[in-house]
Amino acid sequence: MAGRYEYKVEEIREGMIGGKMSGDKLEKVLNAHARQGWQLKAVEVKGAASDQAVWRAS
Repeated sequence: MAGRYEYKVEEIREGMIGGKMSGDKLEKVLNAHARQGWQLKAVEVKGAASDQAVWRAS
């Protein structure tokens, strides 16, 4: 079957107890995943504690 993808879901947060993630840290997370071939597909904002990111690799 052509066009198969691999997905992963990751909780992202600033520290162990949560907190708003800085733009600099978010940029580093995005670029690190991009270097590994992952593309951000969705973000779920869960509140002050953490958010979830869904990544797709082709």
